[in-house]
Amino acid sequence: MPSLASDLADIVSGPAAPGVSIAYGTVIASDSRTVDVRIGGSVVPGICMTTGCLGASAGQRVMLIGAPPLWTAIGIIA
Repeated sequence: MPSLASDLADIVSGPAAPGVSIAYGTVIASDSRTVDVRIGGSVVPGICMTTGCLGASAGQRVMLIGAPPLWTAIGIIA
């Protein structure tokens, strides 16, 4: 018999998306369309970004979503 706690946990966790990851990185460089981001020890150049990342500058932290090696920068972390 399902419990209320189990049902709530399923709702909060949301649907599973196999292969999709969230990562955080540091902006190395940016232009009007893309950012170069250091993730771990590697620099990933030319990551597409949403309008939430317009104006990103070197040294800022960003949130990325994707299925490596394809990433999208979706927000600057304050």
